[in-house]
Amino acid sequence: MGRTSVYGVNLGLERLKPSPSGVGLGHILSGKISFEERSRFAKNLLGRDFRPACAALKLPLVSWHSFRHTHATLLSEVGESSKTAQALLGHSDMETTLNVYAHATPESQKCAVDKVAEILFPNFQTR
Repeated sequence: MGRTSVYGVNLGLERLKPSPSGVGLGHILSGKISFEERSRFAKNLLGRDFRPACAALKLPLVSWHSFRHTHATLLSEVGESSKTAQALLGHSDMETTLNVYAHATPESQKCAVDKVAEILFPNFQTR
């Protein structure tokens, strides 16, 4: 499943297996389950795993909606295609994914500018 800790804090991700009804974190992020199922799973996940991990890392709590925005942005940051993000978020059109959910971070903008500068000015040294 990938990394299960951040800065040495166990995030409890090994417990994020689907519930007996088959609902898992992927279903929450994609919005492909009923509101009732999502609410039940999310409340348990928030209280058991997410809030304690945020408290241990001294991070602010965010809503599930904000978490979906973060998910879309991080997918873009790690190089996943927009089509993959659209599918994972359960959007019927790419416009929603790109114009509403995925955000350009300052780091990604700086990286893009640096890449273009390397092409335009290959012999220019910044330091």
